[in-house]
Amino acid sequence: VGVSNYETSYEFLTYWNRGVGFENDASIGSLKADLNGLDAKYITFEDDTGGWNNIRMAFEVFVLLAKLTGRILVLPPPCRFYLLDRGPIAVFTKDSSSYSTYSDYYNFEVLNSEIEIISTRDFLQREQKRIEIPEHLVREASVEFVRKSNGAHTDYFYWLRGSKDVKMWPSGPSYAEDFDVSQEPAKIHEETLILHFPMHVREGLRYLGGIPGLLRPFPFDHPVSVYSRKFIRYHLVYADFIWKAASRVIDVLGGPNAFVAAHVRRNDLQYKNVFIGAEGSIENMQELLQPKETMYLATDETAPGFFEPFKKRGFKVFTLQDIKKSNKHLWEDLGDIKPKYEGMIEQAVCSAARLFFGTPSSTFSSYTFRLRGYIHGLGPQSSCLYHTKKYTKEKFENTEPGSCTTSFKDDVLMWKP
Repeated sequence: VGVSNYETSYEFLTYWNRGVGFENDASIGSLKADLNGLDAKYITFEDDTGGWNNIRMAFEVFVLLAKLTGRILVLPPPCRFYLLDRGPIAVFTKDSSSYSTYSDYYNFEVLNSEIEIISTRDFLQREQKRIEIPEHLVREASVEFVRKSNGAHTDYFYWLRGSKDVKMWPSGPSYAEDFDVSQEPAKIHEETLILHFPMHVREGLRYLGGIPGLLRPFPFDHPVSVYSRKFIRYHLVYADFIWKAASRVIDVLGGPNAFVAAHVRRNDLQYKNVFIGAEGSIENMQELLQPKETMYLATDETAPGFFEPFKKRGFKVFTLQDIKKSNKHLWEDLGDIKPKYEGMIEQAVCSAARLFFGTPSSTFSSYTFRLRGYIHGLGPQSSCLYHTKKYTKEKFENTEPGSCTTSFKDDVLMWKP
């Protein structure tokens, strides 16, 4: 196992550059907002309070609804994301100077081709004469202040929640009659300047249903559902350096489909009932594995020797830390890739495996299943498998292609054509 030319792996991963094309559908109001128009309207939002994949699920909703309603998306001020920039991170040391914004993680060049996105600073400076914005908010935004955490209730958010120029989108997102996206979404409160997505855990204001939750009430072939799935698939993609970093790891593992992968979450997960020992995991997976197969483990387990049962059965086991340690110049030409990006890189690596076994109730695993559906299509390889569940070859071969009936806050409909 060694480093080779990564371009083939990178091309394998870049699903948004191939397949069914994306076209705007003016019939559902999905036109790009005019940033310079006198009647510009906005969607504002507060970050989810959880870790990355909770933040991601909510952000997908905000991006999609900005597109469907033809509004400009306003990013909140930068902040310290939970488990990335702060918090009880099991697998890397926190950097007290680190903070995040969405363009750190997503390819905004691709996204900006479809929606207009501006910063809080630009929004407040643009609109301070048209609407009543407290002067101190404009002053603070002029230096693009960094919030201490996602979930912090700042003066800016309090102002948005109470402004007469703002309507707050129900949590969920809800299907209140006046927020129904199934019919002409561009007309939802079209007289209102700002539609705001608040975030307040104690008041039940979160958007963890994600895109699947938003689309689930619609028939699969409903125009909004079809359009939304394609939009998210082809325009909301991880930043390019994440895929390039992953392609190098994949080459170390032998290339796409030359290895199997498992996500074994052990520490930063509240669902302790899904934790099992390594012996149980490998026993569950073994019948679907090839003798002495290369196995990649995305894990936050830190105990030395925990995965020894995998090795005793002859499997060649690698973690990201193993690969980084033995390939000192792995990402040298990609700049400074901080540890906080490694979770996304690992999702991309796992998406290229021959088979992937996830952790139940994990949003990391759930999104990896979706990426695998984008990349592998609807064959058995995109079925949702879990290291906590016993499999036989017969059971696997009879699994409905793309079956993900137990997936957590995601749905196979997201990667169906």
